[in-house]
Amino acid sequence: MKKIAFLILVIALFSACTINKSYNAKQNFIQKIERWRNFELSGIIRITYNNLVFSKNIKIKKKRDSVYIDIFESGAFGMNPNILFHAEIDSLVHIKSVFPNKFEINTDIKKINNALKTLEDNSDVIIKTGKFVKNNLTVEFNQSFEISKVIYNSMTANLNYQNELSFVSILKDKKEIALIDVDKIKFFGVVND
Repeated sequence: MKKIAFLILVIALFSACTINKSYNAKQNFIQKIERWRNFELSGIIRITYNNLVFSKNIKIKKKRDSVYIDIFESGAFGMNPNILFHAEIDSLVHIKSVFPNKFEINTDIKKINNALKTLEDNSDVIIKTGKFVKNNLTVEFNQSFEISKVIYNSMTANLNYQNELSFVSILKDKKEIALIDVDKIKFFGVVND
């Protein structure tokens, strides 16, 4: 009788640990996704165009209701920066650029925030499989539940981490078109790990 009671106690403890581990994994995952709602990133972007590589400064700032992307030359000693490309994404997309090509950004802030919400809503599947797949979108995660790869149509973004995000490689048709070397990333509204 004591053996049966002990066995039931052990099974109950393991069940509680499994439930707690699953709950902690889900909370950790949701916290990692929530970080992407408000952040600021700065670094160097290397853009490859016709076998030429251009290195410029980049700053990306995302708030809940907008995204700002600036690519600029810093000028002598970092003074008088010259904006080469500025995009503001909210309910519309606003672009200012010195480049002659037309840029198309086919999104708005609602789509970006809905994508983050969709990832949170599918956390159970993502925790089990390590990825999210829907139509022509695939988002892969590392063991720490950080986004490691995003594939959309012919575009791929590979995110590499050391302590924090260290660089992002952007590919089109499996050919690298840009590399962002992240100097600093700050997340707002959540505790950094």
